[in-house]
Amino acid sequence: MAIIMAHGTRYISFCFLLLLLYAQGTFADTSQTLLAPPLGSSCHYPLLWQEAERHVEEYRAFVGKVHSVKAVPHVKGSPIFIQLGQARASVKPLTLVLWGEDKVKFDKILVQLKPHAALCASGKVERYGGALQIILKYGEQLRLPSAKLIH
Repeated sequence: MAIIMAHGTRYISFCFLLLLLYAQGTFADTSQTLLAPPLGSSCHYPLLWQEAERHVEEYRAFVGKVHSVKAVPHVKGSPIFIQLGQARASVKPLTLVLWGEDKVKFDKILVQLKPHAALCASGKVERYGGALQIILKYGEQLRLPSAKLIH
């Protein structure tokens, strides 16, 4: 009789555990965590460039259309400034800064850049003199995304 009781207790415990797991899967909202990484985590799931203001001091990926590309060879460090988006009264553009010493890492993508081309950049959003910027150091920080990511 004691053997039957021991097995019966295990069976009841097992059924209770299954019920808990079923209830957790049914009622818990796991759709965000199981299906896709958070927005802005990579160029596969970028944020729109207009959202950079809300992510200062954070590492995020942003997508937008190139407004301008400006090389400044006579300035120390020979920077290249790539502006995503056009300045508006309510939204600051996002400037991507590429220093001359790192330019070779981006040569393949730079030759493809044209105004209004879609571009994704990832890195730490910083504020410099009131402007928003991401400093690019590694080639994988810059991608030409599919057109469907740009609205």
